[in-house]
Amino acid sequence: MILLRAAGWAAGLAAVVCLGFELALYYRTGTYEVLALGRVLSEIDPAAIVDLQEAATGHGPLVEALVTELLRLPAWALTGVPAVACVWAAAPSSGRRRCRPVAESTATSSVPGEPDP
Repeated sequence: MILLRAAGWAAGLAAVVCLGFELALYYRTGTYEVLALGRVLSEIDPAAIVDLQEAATGHGPLVEALVTELLRLPAWALTGVPAVACVWAAAPSSGRRRCRPVAESTATSSVPGEPDP
């Protein structure tokens, strides 16, 4: 659970960095340009794009179209959504954490006609 939460926070940080980069470009140029995941991946590792497209080509046109569309989506969205999912899934439930049995001294009998103990 801790590793999943840490991975979520790391992906969230990457999403914030990507969004910050887009906003900085908007501030400098005056035009908003979406930073696609394919562009980020090609800057980090150019061979990874080629490998990914070759692997997708071998699995049919549907997978190839899916991979192509995923590479065109905004990088902040594709890192932010899994980040929220990981942090949410790894967070302890508030019901489990705070659920305590009721103390016997506070339990009262509410049966009509019987005195309370």
